[in-house]
Amino acid sequence: EPVIEEPVEEVPETEEEPEAEELPEVKEEPVEEPAAEPEPVAEEAPAEVKEKEPVEEEPKRAIRAPVKRKSSKKDKVLTEEQENYKAILSEISGTKNSVLIDGEGNQLDKVEVKNLANYLKESTAENITTIVFDGVISQNILDIASGKGIKTLVGKNKGKIAKLPAEITIWTRTDLL
Repeated sequence: EPVIEEPVEEVPETEEEPEAEELPEVKEEPVEEPAAEPEPVAEEAPAEVKEKEPVEEEPKRAIRAPVKRKSSKKDKVLTEEQENYKAILSEISGTKNSVLIDGEGNQLDKVEVKNLANYLKESTAENITTIVFDGVISQNILDIASGKGIKTLVGKNKGKIAKLPAEITIWTRTDLL
């Protein structure tokens, strides 16, 4: 029977040979396609990586450069007045106190931070130009200070501030380090 089927199949095989050839090609193509796909991907990936690397490096350089500039500026920017604020802030650190300073740099008064807002509201002193305090600079303190003509606030940290009055300068501990 196999001998008889072979001649019968030979005639259709000529017709089926393309189909038979297509089947191995189909089998080979999936094998080749995964092999072929990673190669182009591998070829494309380095090209993409090469394109991305300079793009990624440029922002990193741009990000790093200002950080270095800021540190060098901080060292250069600290004036005698700012050094004084830094010293006062480190003196009162942990005490929850504030120091009120006049335009000449003289300490006028010390007030607990929790009483600072009320003190400023009730105070009639017009010579207060700076407040250095061991606390967070808040919008409330900013608004009160702005109303009293205070020009500088120095605090431990800065809280959420929606509007910063143009006439007030804020310094935090990290600004003065």
